[in-house]
Amino acid sequence: MSSILKDGRLPKSVLVVSKGTRWEYLRGQLLASTQLQQIKARKYDTDHEKVDRDLKESLISRGLPFERILTSHETHHKSLNGIVNGIQNSWSSNVRVVKAHELELADLERVDAVFTAGGDGT
Repeated sequence: MSSILKDGRLPKSVLVVSKGTRWEYLRGQLLASTQLQQIKARKYDTDHEKVDRDLKESLISRGLPFERILTSHETHHKSLNGIVNGIQNSWSSNVRVVKAHELELADLERVDAVFTAGGDGT
């Protein structure tokens, strides 16, 4: 593959900024609520499979498109993995993925290239 940097080099260090999916957002809300309830009950064990089942039930009961939300989440992560693998295989670069809402200025230091991956599967 040809170089992409102005000086003709391939990037050695790449940052991929990943947007969160709606599934991750809703799951985080439910998990936070579950943890709050557990703290009040002095029970601190979170069963992530139970959280996923509860989220599915919550989405369905509210009339939200559970299958579409989950499929979009899975598509996003397949695309994200494809981006990471493509960069690693084509350029032999070190690739780090950071969620957009966790991105800090320090994450941008010492990287040669930054790519984004949208939460809608792109």
